[in-house]
Amino acid sequence: MERNGSANMRKKVYFGISVFVLVLIGSVRMAASQSPSIEERIRSVETGLLLTETITDRMEAHNVPGFSIAVVNDFKLEWAKGYGVMQLGGNRRVTRDSLFQAGSVSKPVTAVGALHCVERELIDLDENVNDKLESWQVPENEFTAQSKVTLRRLLSHTAGVNQGLNRGYAPGEEIPTLLQALDGEPPANSLPVRVDRVPGTEQYYSNGGYLIIVQLLQDVLDKPFNEVMKEAVFIPAGMTSSTFEQTLSAELAARVAIPHGWDVLSWRESPGLVGETHVHDPGYGGLWTTAPDLARFGIEIMKAYQGESELILTQGMANLMLTPVTEDIPMQEPFDVDQGLGFMLQNLGQETWFIHFGGSFPGYISVLLGQPERGFAVAILTNSWSGYELIWEILYSIFYAYGILPTTNQIFGLAYSLLLFLIAFLFWRVSFVARQRRTKLEGEGLDRKQNSIATIATLTIMLTVAAILVLSLLYRGPLGGGLVHSLNTGETVLTKALLGLFFSTPIILVVLTYNIWK
Repeated sequence: MERNGSANMRKKVYFGISVFVLVLIGSVRMAASQSPSIEERIRSVETGLLLTETITDRMEAHNVPGFSIAVVNDFKLEWAKGYGVMQLGGNRRVTRDSLFQAGSVSKPVTAVGALHCVERELIDLDENVNDKLESWQVPENEFTAQSKVTLRRLLSHTAGVNQGLNRGYAPGEEIPTLLQALDGEPPANSLPVRVDRVPGTEQYYSNGGYLIIVQLLQDVLDKPFNEVMKEAVFIPAGMTSSTFEQTLSAELAARVAIPHGWDVLSWRESPGLVGETHVHDPGYGGLWTTAPDLARFGIEIMKAYQGESELILTQGMANLMLTPVTEDIPMQEPFDVDQGLGFMLQNLGQETWFIHFGGSFPGYISVLLGQPERGFAVAILTNSWSGYELIWEILYSIFYAYGILPTTNQIFGLAYSLLLFLIAFLFWRVSFVARQRRTKLEGEGLDRKQNSIATIATLTIMLTVAAILVLSLLYRGPLGGGLVHSLNTGETVLTKALLGLFFSTPIILVVLTYNIWK
């Protein structure tokens, strides 16, 4: 009896030591990532997209010739950089100052211009926009008879206005006026902008609604839209390379990254088959900008939200912009996230991130996201229609490098330690059951072969559990699923499981070996 008690005590001591070692490893991981330099963070971002693959590898995998990125940390532009080439088959490199079309990232920029007018009391958020529209009116129908189109609803995609999507206008094509685009008259290639559901009853993503905002701002201020935005946003925010003009100056045109569109295979086989820069309607998709300029816009939004700047918005208006719409209305799939006045809002734990993606025909994909309390933001602009998945991988790598997933480096270290503790504890308990089962089988006279099969089966189950647990950390993060896109990069489940085991801490296998066989 005393001998068994002593053996049990030794096992508890060994188990305690194992757990201590695992927690220590997690703490070392945490401490090692406390204060990396900017260069170290950039290297971490560039090499951390898919375990051992680099940004160049992932650009090749996703058929993205080039992109530009800017990262804001503590309300300052910490670094910006370009990757790849301006055009497939060319040798001009993308730089931090390369120009891209931002697509729908134009919308929150337009929203700030509109809210600037609200602060000047030139427009009311909740008045009928037809009261201020002069050159054009929202056509009345059975839907507007029940509820009115307001600026608040237009900004939040709840005004009942139809999509209004178009493909833009290629070089040589006749370009419609804004009024022709609003009414869908030739040469416009989009449907007329109309209210096709009761305003305020549901959220429905609408490009057409932002065309109405453009016309509203021009009528109220009696200025071209680009001049409105230049005075309200571009100049105050220091966005010196941004414009809504579609005929670019020679200086800006020389910096344009060429878009690569839908037919990825064709333009890879023949570099000449790439898209040409299209003209897009202003307000919802026509912003030309650089990654640093877009980052500067994000900085001013976050500073205004924190009450540290009023260059483009006051604190009260910035808070209103980043507050979910209060109307109790259903959200449109797949946009089932909170909607603010211009930005979409994504909750991650106790933090709310503003985010907006953009896609512009024939081949630009972009994103701007930020967290006002952290003063952290990321702007990414790509010159390929297949850039969406690459953007999510880059974001994941950035969050990991900056300790944002799960929330901070400290929580990451703690979560990692708890994960290893759970694995060790689970394996200790399962191995105890396995030993009991083995003793029973031996007592029943079963041969060594049957006993070995039972042991191998038990070990296989435990290793599978380990793979699942480790994968949850490597691929999504303990708390990261709410914000980070699923990294569906083509690997099989078995490959991911093997990678998860291979890159987990070797001490896990030591603990496994000891607890199962001792």
